[in-house]
Amino acid sequence: MTPALPELLAGTLASDHPRIATLAAAIAARGAHGKPAEREQALLADLVERSKSRHATRLARLPRPEFPEELPIAQHRDEIAALIAKHPVTIVCGETGSGKTTQIP
Repeated sequence: MTPALPELLAGTLASDHPRIATLAAAIAARGAHGKPAEREQALLADLVERSKSRHATRLARLPRPEFPEELPIAQHRDEIAALIAKHPVTIVCGETGSGKTTQIP
């Protein structure tokens, strides 16, 4: 039995989603007609495994943000993060050179 499509797609690369969906649909169609789908299931399992591996590698390579503590904006990091999470639009005001442009994004 093939897992549901959302479960198959979780943790995979978006570029692989169409191929994964196509293989899952082919497996379902073959099953509905009583035909074997071992080949398609093996291809799907391999594709999902490779995609998840590449996705994990990409996540591990993402740059880690650094927040220089000497910038005034760093003192309000948690407060600003909470406000941004709570409100879709947040306006941050501060002195020139406080780190608004370089640290908030």
